[in-house]
Amino acid sequence: MHALCAALLALPLVLSGARADETPAPTASVNITGSYQRAGGPDGTHGYCNAIVVFEKDLPLIGFGLNKRPREKARYTYVLLFKNKPGKLTGAGVGGSMRSDGNSVEESMRLTLGGKDVEVVYQFSADEKTHALKSETVKVGGTEVKADGPRVFLVDLTGEKVTYRPVKVALPAAVPDFDDGQKKTWAATAVRAVEELCKKSPEVKKFLGR
Repeated sequence: MHALCAALLALPLVLSGARADETPAPTASVNITGSYQRAGGPDGTHGYCNAIVVFEKDLPLIGFGLNKRPREKARYTYVLLFKNKPGKLTGAGVGGSMRSDGNSVEESMRLTLGGKDVEVVYQFSADEKTHALKSETVKVGGTEVKADGPRVFLVDLTGEKVTYRPVKVALPAAVPDFDDGQKKTWAATAVRAVEELCKKSPEVKKFLGR
């Protein structure tokens, strides 16, 4: 078993995306603002990513984390949907800390978007042999997410302070291809995920104004 990819990356590494109908979407891009770790073995790949942000028209649209176990599809650990101030984005960056031995991760990420800090903490442990998930903790804005609690959050960047509002809606079926190490398809998939959430939840649709 060996690590194929492990990274803690900062703004801006931008990859162009495409919309669901595969036509060019120059305004959709994925900025690799967090971590991406992938390992392979006879049962397939496993790993995670955290604090990924997809931008639309140069403004943050959706942020998310993923976890993938062997013989399983990747799943969202959380989804953040952003409301932005009018105008161009200023004051963007990423910082944080990460500790990982391959089967356990403790990571605290701080995304700076429009001069506002968005905080996400992600921890998990997995079996050393099977890599099956043993435990998992997600904190958004300093608040721990319950195992059966909402995993979609409306993040308002327009006020003096960032606010996080959980929404009771199922996570999107459109999940980025975890094994797409270059993330060429991630922006398109993330846009589809946003469209899916807007269809499922009037609250999300109103929040994003779509």
